Amino acid sequence: EAGEGVRSLAHSFAYAGCPSLVMALWQVDEKSTAEILDRFYDGLADGLPKHEALRRAKLDFLDRAAGELALPYYWGGLVLVGDVTPV
Repeated sequence: EAGEGVRSLAHSFAYAGCPSLVMALWQVDEKSTAEILDRFYDGLADGLPKHEALRRAKLDFLDRAAGELALPYYWGGLVLVGDVTPV
């Protein structure tokens, strides 16, 4: 449906059989996103549920962020949609 944006994209992936998806709500900074996703994958490897791995990755990024990097633009755009169980 027109105007659904990322919601429509998430539904398309779910329909295609993808149980969960990490996606960006807006154009994100490449460097901060790479750091967050590295920590997210570490959390998944440790057996965390997907939502908890993403939450911890963002909090870890914020603990290390200085100045402008602490703004939500750098960490808030990544969201998890779908199944949150551990991998």
